[in-house]
Amino acid sequence: MAKGKAQSLINAITSTPLNWKGKQIILKVAYGIHPLMGHESADQALDQADQNMYAHKKELKKQ
Repeated sequence: MAKGKAQSLINAITSTPLNWKGKQIILKVAYGIHPLMGHESADQALDQADQNMYAHKKELKKQ
C-alpha cells in the first residue's frame, strides 16, 4: 500500500517538469518505506526508512 502510494506520487511529480526561469527541470524522487511493527521505536523505524530511501537514491543514480 505505501509503496503504491509512493509510486503514485513519483509518477505525478516526474510526469510534469518544473519550469524555472524559462528552463524545464526534470525531477527525480527517492523514497524509503519501513513498516512500524511495534517492536521498535519510531526513531528506529524512521532510521530504517531513511536507510531505505538512501538505497533507493543510490539505485536512481545508476540509471
